Amino acid sequence: MNNREDGAETIVKRLRLRFLRKAFDFYVSGVKHVKKIEKDEERVKQLKKALDERLMRKVYNSWHLFKRNHTKAKGYWHRIFLKLDLTMK
Repeated sequence: MNNREDGAETIVKRLRLRFLRKAFDFYVSGVKHVKKIEKDEERVKQLKKALDERLMRKVYNSWHLFKRNHTKAKGYWHRIFLKLDLTMK
């Protein structure tokens, strides 16, 4: 009878340890999942910031180019009209 009780106790002990191990593994996987989500959100923020900066740079460069071309064209027009005025007189 003692052998059976000892055998039952060892089985219960093993099952309990297995249950606790599975519960702990489940907890650890949950913690990893939460950390992964937080890291992904941080990466998304960094990527969005980088894309916004890139877009801002493109807009600034295109605006700068437009202003430069506009002032050049304006200067050419002034020269042309000045020459026309001088030749018309």
